[in-house]
Amino acid sequence: MDGNFTQQARAGAFSKGSQVVSGHYTKSYSSDYQADADYERSEEKQEQRDKVVDFILNNSKARIRYLGFPGKYWLAERALWADDYKAKVTGVEKNPAIFEKAKGYIPGWMLTREKKVNDRISLTFCSSRSALYFLGDLASLLDSRIRNQSLVSDGYRYGFSMRNAVWLDFTGPLSRPVWDILVGLNRTMTPYDAVICITLLYGRDTLLDSSGEKGRVEIIERSIPGFRAKDIWQYTGKNNSRMLTICGVRK
Repeated sequence: MDGNFTQQARAGAFSKGSQVVSGHYTKSYSSDYQADADYERSEEKQEQRDKVVDFILNNSKARIRYLGFPGKYWLAERALWADDYKAKVTGVEKNPAIFEKAKGYIPGWMLTREKKVNDRISLTFCSSRSALYFLGDLASLLDSRIRNQSLVSDGYRYGFSMRNAVWLDFTGPLSRPVWDILVGLNRTMTPYDAVICITLLYGRDTLLDSSGEKGRVEIIERSIPGFRAKDIWQYTGKNNSRMLTICGVRK
């Protein structure tokens, strides 16, 4: 695809801004809304998003089937669609208000569905030609009690198991919930040569052996056997938070 067109399309994708991308470890969704939106529109966040998208595009060996936290405006996902409009995307959001608003920013008509897994668990998701969008916490969605249910096997296999590119843009540090997500992701994803990018708050980790960049990489490599980091960088995030992004490939 023409490089100038791709860059223009990416710029357009980023122009609207977004709420905090992951939200999975951020407790406040309303009081800091404007600050979150301003940060998502910032050049600093766009630069980080561009770096991750470029890494995915440069290291993917097949048509992209992506999993991430899209936020309200699906900015990283729109950048992937700008490069390949046939790329398939799975998004996860645990805040119901953001989930409802974000559906309007996905290309194509969205149909919301709910499937009952058992007496205690049900899945709420919507789908279009371009994307699957799940409401819920990613750790729960990757739980074996859902993964092993034949009732949801086809949609689940397509939405999670067949993903070959992932960006987990966490707002918090390396912790037990993050570990659980990484382990669940490794058990769920079937393709090898999967491109995986993880962004974390650099500091205040609750896993005791995660000191420094090397310690964090080692923990991620233990949680995802076969994963090897290829690019690591730090940057200053919202409220001058020190952030770390680790990108690599699972062989």
